[in-house]
Amino acid sequence: MFHWLVALLLSVLPGGSPAAAEASFPETPDLPCTGYAQIRGELARSYAEAPVSIGLQSNGHLLQMFASSGNDTWTMVSLAPNGQACVVAAGSDWQSLKPGRPTPAAPEEGA
Repeated sequence: MFHWLVALLLSVLPGGSPAAAEASFPETPDLPCTGYAQIRGELARSYAEAPVSIGLQSNGHLLQMFASSGNDTWTMVSLAPNGQACVVAAGSDWQSLKPGRPTPAAPEEGA
């Protein structure tokens, strides 16, 4: 899952090159962005991931979290209004936290 992310980083970091990235990961796509349907389909086929949460970013893009049913893998996708989607993070061992009540701030001394 991380091969194309690593390849992208190798191609843009100092000392890295697209040729070195392709030598390490020959099946990687050139770009980390594509149509939303393609990313969603690939995540479902390859990792059994499905959307689990979504939020609106300050730039107007949707940020969508995909996770496998066993939470073995997860992928965060940013979706632009024009339908272009980019994987912005991916990993393993996703855990959802139950929102708790905010803890009141302790009073300041001398107040």
